[in-house]
Amino acid sequence: MEQYLKYTSPPKLKYSLTKIKGKTFDVSMQWETDVVGFEMPIVVLTKKGVYEKVKVSEASPTKVVFKGKKKQFQWNRRTAYYLFVENKQA
Repeated sequence: MEQYLKYTSPPKLKYSLTKIKGKTFDVSMQWETDVVGFEMPIVVLTKKGVYEKVKVSEASPTKVVFKGKKKQFQWNRRTAYYLFVENKQA
C-alpha cells in the first residue's frame, strides 16, 4: 500500500520466459518498486484457460511454469491495474 500512497510511480512487474521444452516455459516475475519488501499477488495464465494467483515480491523472483505458445502468456488485466509491465527479454 505504501508504494501507492507515498510514491508517484506505480509498481513495475518485470518478467521473462525461458523455454524448458516444447511449449513449456519457466516464467520469472519480480516487482520493481520504491518500497523495500513490497509484495502483491498477480493472476497469470499457466495454461490454456487456467489462471493462477501468484504472490510476487520485489525481493526475489517468483517462478511459475507456463504451458502454451510464448506469445500467449498473459496476466489477468481485469485484476492487474495501476501497474506497469516490462518483458525483461524485449
